[in-house]
Amino acid sequence: MQNTDSAEGVSNVANRTDGKKPFNKKKWREQKYSIKAKVKRWEEKRRKNMTMKYHRELKKSGINLENLKRDNKMEKGMSPMKKAQLKYQAIQEAKQKKREEMERVKSEREQAIKAYKEKKAAKFRKLSQKTSKGQPVMRGRMELLLEKIEKNYANHNS
Repeated sequence: MQNTDSAEGVSNVANRTDGKKPFNKKKWREQKYSIKAKVKRWEEKRRKNMTMKYHRELKKSGINLENLKRDNKMEKGMSPMKKAQLKYQAIQEAKQKKREEMERVKSEREQAIKAYKEKKAAKFRKLSQKTSKGQPVMRGRMELLLEKIEKNYANHNS
């Protein structure tokens, strides 16, 4: 009787009708001591952490994943020609925006230079005035000094 019981126990372990897999010592040893297995576990853990951080950032920035997935599905359904056209339009819009920004910056710079030159010319006119005997006129110089003092006072008080 005992032989049959032990034989049944061995066959039961091999067949495992209860749904559990038999213990594989070789696989366990590889997972426990193998460097490859450790690296693989580390990579999986790292990948999982990165995806969690990514989802956290998306949630923090307010981007909805469902909308992104829906947009990707819509793009997948498009023909290659339509995708190329959309990409071309996006590039053209970006170029147009960049061009407009450059023009705006250029016009602002030109206006600033123009104002500076006008101010410089007015200052030169006031400083270059001479009396009939060739002496500098003090009135213009005093006005410039007064403007400078008032400007410094206004900046200092505010």
